[in-house]
Amino acid sequence: MGNLRLRVGIIAFLVAAFLAVLSISAPGVISNPPETPAKGQLLAREYSSIGYFLYVPTSADSMRPLSVLVALRGIGDRAEDFATSLTAEAEARGWVLVVPQTPYNPDWKKVDALKSDAQSEMPWLESLLESLPEETSLKLKDRVLLYGFSRGAQSAHRFALMYPERVLGAAIMSAGAYTLPVDCNPASDGETPLEFPLGVSDIKSYCGEPFDRNEVKQVAFWIGVGEKDNASGEVSASFDRYIGTNRVDRAKSFAKAMTDLGAKTELQLFPNLAHQESAESRERAFDFLKTIEKETILAGRPNQQPSDY
Repeated sequence: MGNLRLRVGIIAFLVAAFLAVLSISAPGVISNPPETPAKGQLLAREYSSIGYFLYVPTSADSMRPLSVLVALRGIGDRAEDFATSLTAEAEARGWVLVVPQTPYNPDWKKVDALKSDAQSEMPWLESLLESLPEETSLKLKDRVLLYGFSRGAQSAHRFALMYPERVLGAAIMSAGAYTLPVDCNPASDGETPLEFPLGVSDIKSYCGEPFDRNEVKQVAFWIGVGEKDNASGEVSASFDRYIGTNRVDRAKSFAKAMTDLGAKTELQLFPNLAHQESAESRERAFDFLKTIEKETILAGRPNQQPSDY
């Protein structure tokens, strides 16, 4: 009996040791994935020391890949308030909502500040999206939908230019500045590099890959702006010679640049609207993204098609 107990004890010890080894995570691997987040609730979470808000619609089905809407706030907005204002939209359209709390440099009119923000914000967001299925235990589609207002609109379209393989469509409202999808200064001899955030000649130093025109052409862009959002003093003068002196002119310039590139592009101007969102502007933006989502499902684009379609 004593030998039997000893053998049982040894076996139990070995099993426990084996399980302990399995629980040790390799870098970037979650050994004990969290349970699927509660549906219908706005949850505060954290990834790599930066917070974000997450909302999972009540219609979420564990067997069906879900679309993710990444919504990026303006510099004067609180992430929680911005997220709260979007939960009804995410619920109605069946989207998982992600609202990052990434900090913005307050000197947002300075090119160097935009460079600094991009060096930290863009890779963090890409890493979050890569990890999100494990972070949430949800089955998610590879390509996300982007929505951004004001400073968030800048981040949204720049993420699409840097990581186009990750983005299905981007709806951007009232951006103060845009990065042109060109390597060289269009006003020069065609050989002078146009560096980020003005252009994309050195974009590899921010995202690890050179600008991929063919991949960016696969991303759909909706660009919205209020017709009264035309004050020149409210935007960075560093972009004036390339895209115009106010948000209206700049939206038109970026829309033309994306159209010339070959991307599906829609420009929407809203009468009597200044630098703000409206119920109509949001509806138009999200209708555009939903249409792109449906068109992609019908086309059978890889990993964008529901498993039971």
